[in-house]
Amino acid sequence: MFQNQLRVFTRHQFNIKMQYLHYRELKKNKKSHECLIHIDFSENYACKLSAEIQAVHFASSGQQATLHTGILHVGGVDKHLCFTTISASKEKSPPAIWTHLSPVLDHVKTHHPSVTLVHYFSDGPCTPYRQKGNFYMLSTELFKKGFKKGTWSFFEAGHGKGAPDGVGEALKRTADRLVSEGKDIPNAKQLYDCLLNAETSIQLFYIDEETVDKAVQEMPKQLPVVPSTMRLHQIITLTPGKVIYRDISCLCSTRQTLECTCHNTQRFEFDVEPILSDTNVLQTQTTNEIKWESEDIIGQWCVIKYDDEIYPGTIVEKRLAVPYGDTVSERQNEPREPGVWDGIIREVQCCYAEMCSMHTEGHWFHEAYKPWLHKIRRTGFTITPHTKVCSRHFTKDQIRTTAKGRRFLTANAIPTLFEWNAYSNKTRAGVWERRTRPTSSPEPGPAETEEEIVDMVPMPIDHDYVLQLSFVRFDSYSPLL
Repeated sequence: MFQNQLRVFTRHQFNIKMQYLHYRELKKNKKSHECLIHIDFSENYACKLSAEIQAVHFASSGQQATLHTGILHVGGVDKHLCFTTISASKEKSPPAIWTHLSPVLDHVKTHHPSVTLVHYFSDGPCTPYRQKGNFYMLSTELFKKGFKKGTWSFFEAGHGKGAPDGVGEALKRTADRLVSEGKDIPNAKQLYDCLLNAETSIQLFYIDEETVDKAVQEMPKQLPVVPSTMRLHQIITLTPGKVIYRDISCLCSTRQTLECTCHNTQRFEFDVEPILSDTNVLQTQTTNEIKWESEDIIGQWCVIKYDDEIYPGTIVEKRLAVPYGDTVSERQNEPREPGVWDGIIREVQCCYAEMCSMHTEGHWFHEAYKPWLHKIRRTGFTITPHTKVCSRHFTKDQIRTTAKGRRFLTANAIPTLFEWNAYSNKTRAGVWERRTRPTSSPEPGPAETEEEIVDMVPMPIDHDYVLQLSFVRFDSYSPLL
């Protein structure tokens, strides 16, 4: 166990040193066509008023402002640029990140048109930065802005603090000073205006909340997973939709060699079509004719629409459609010719209780209720009309059956039978709880016979220290001779 922990520790130390070394070398050796952007999210700023009552101060409805801070280093330029984007949106997903980065990239393209290669550095949390959505945006958004190449490197876990954190704290301190001087900052837009009038040296950009929401809607919903996402520390894009990733950042990239094979280099391609919006979707998929007479459709997934509701399921059986007025008995002897087939569609239902893998067959399902979430160990889970719990988790006295065979639960039914309690409500008796003793006595053995008694050998008594008294009777007296 110690050897395993030591191996993890040494790997962690190696990653720390290599990422810091790559960051320093990249800053020192960057060319005129390269720029380095070090970014990080600062803690949200809680908007304040200069004079507010106690109820407002302790209320939870106060607005917050999102601060995305960073520092820009451009090759051939000695002075760096500190920047911050401010938004009322609390979204921190990859679409929101690239919405915050959009004005920064526009600034680079306007003031430094020779830059074609962008290097990003950030910490490595999996929610905003180190995830498949951000990898996809890196391989697409940079090329939309006119850049030709891009890299993104992540610091080792727990060691991502840097200069962007100081930029955010400087702005918050300035905002608090303005509030103490009588300025009111009730929302993110007012925070942006106040900081802009304070003539700070930090470049400020404001991002509308509607712009962030639109970017989130345009993000593809289904993206393939990049293998070893949590282990990689550098990702590179040279072609739209394609990325190269490594376990750690390679120093070859500081010398403009991006396609080396160092440190377990892997390649990945996003085969995803862009989606404009929920109402304007690019119809890129081709529809194939379904061959209902083929046996291959059995077991295939399908989606049907009934009463304006969508039901996913699998095809489990097919049969020849019988016209209205005919009976099956009238047509069962007729030869089956290619015609119209209807499929029997089975809606796939699964039990949402933890450690339960029951499906539709053989069990009855009931729509889940919010008070059941703790029992089925799904705390914090959002219930939908498709959230079901199977009958296996209820006792027999909680299930009622009508004369027509319809089953329903009693008013206070709660699922209590699960795999972790062996589908039983039996509990172990307490320490001080009286336990019933078995009343049945052991069955008597066969009677002993005389022969068996005779054959028995008595055991000698060991160490018998009791004084044995004996009495002797003399019938006649004999004198001593």
